[in-house]
Amino acid sequence: MRVRELPTIRCLTTSYGYHTIRHRIASDDKYRVPPELGNLSALEELHLYANELSGPIPPELGSLANLERLTLSNNRLSGPIPPELGDLAVLVQLNLSDNELTGPIPPELGNLSRLDQLALSYNRLTGAIPPVLGSLVRLRDLKLEANQLTGQIPPELVSLTRLYWLYLRWNQLSGPVPPGIVRMERLGRFYVSGNESLCRPGTSIFAAWLEGIERQDADRLSSCNEIDKTALPALYQSTGGSGWTRSDGWLAGGALDQWYGVVTDSLGRVTTLDLARNGLSGRLASSLGLLDQMTELRIGGNDLSGRLPSSLAGLPIRELHYADTGLCAPTEERFQEWLKSIPSHEGTGRACPPLSDHDILVALYDATGGPDWEWPLDWLTDAPLGQWAGVDVDHLGRVVGLNLSFQQMAGTIPSELGTHLPV
Repeated sequence: MRVRELPTIRCLTTSYGYHTIRHRIASDDKYRVPPELGNLSALEELHLYANELSGPIPPELGSLANLERLTLSNNRLSGPIPPELGDLAVLVQLNLSDNELTGPIPPELGNLSRLDQLALSYNRLTGAIPPVLGSLVRLRDLKLEANQLTGQIPPELVSLTRLYWLYLRWNQLSGPVPPGIVRMERLGRFYVSGNESLCRPGTSIFAAWLEGIERQDADRLSSCNEIDKTALPALYQSTGGSGWTRSDGWLAGGALDQWYGVVTDSLGRVTTLDLARNGLSGRLASSLGLLDQMTELRIGGNDLSGRLPSSLAGLPIRELHYADTGLCAPTEERFQEWLKSIPSHEGTGRACPPLSDHDILVALYDATGGPDWEWPLDWLTDAPLGQWAGVDVDHLGRVVGLNLSFQQMAGTIPSELGTHLPV
């Protein structure tokens, strides 16, 4: 066998009968990977890393039926990854990192059933991570960091139970880290930071699994249930949480599924809140409306009063029990239609009177983190509304102005404010 058309080779190792080629190439933009390499049918390893090769990866390399290792990293290769590389049936190592490659990751790479390492980091790759990569069950090393990949992390990747290295950081990935990743018991390096729209499951199972990873940065991601973690403390404060019969885990900083009466899904989003007959008193915070995955709410048998928050309307609740309380149901058409749609509804039968200005200000306070506002405002007292700081009233005591600037308010503006308050 003779190697032709490689005028720039400085070192050619021939001790394996041309089964392995390692060479270094002069620093010149005109030097590219010769497509003629695809004619070396007996080649088992091709290492051209750490040169200054430019131009595309020849699709002809897909003809190297005996190739086991292909390393083209640390060059200036550009253009797409040839889908023909998916024809390298015996390939165990593919390293194309540190180049200028563009375009999507070819789904054809999912055909490389013997692959142990797939490294495509530090390129300009775009598009989604192909779910078919989850079929590469022999993979121990998957590095896709520092590209421009978008979309979610495919849940199919959790099938890679031999994986030890998983590098996905510094992309544009979004959505949750797949909860099933906790089945990847061999994972020792897990890097996903630098994806601003990516979140981690907020469950105790995921937290325990993460603690077992040798090196990781997933704890830098926001939790997928941040909004729930905001809503529940407001409920605790508005219903006298310190006097509850049971409040195990509440406000202790652990995962929400460790809080008494709270059931979550695999991302840590609240699906059930059962605080029936638990010594609750006071009113329900409108922040309950932030629990947009909640399907069951049981709060009966408590000393609660006031209105069911209008913010509940529209939640996918299938079971709502608040009998044996002093709660009333808003009479607005939208709320009543929502209430009628709930299959299991056990209420008090009380209809709420029209909203007062006092009711609306309380809803605003609850929905925007009132206890954490910057300045003490003496709200929620029995004093006339005109004595509440930041509130202006007319001669009839009706609210005509609000000035709550620089209060570090957080949350949502309740619908009651714009619907009823004559500001």
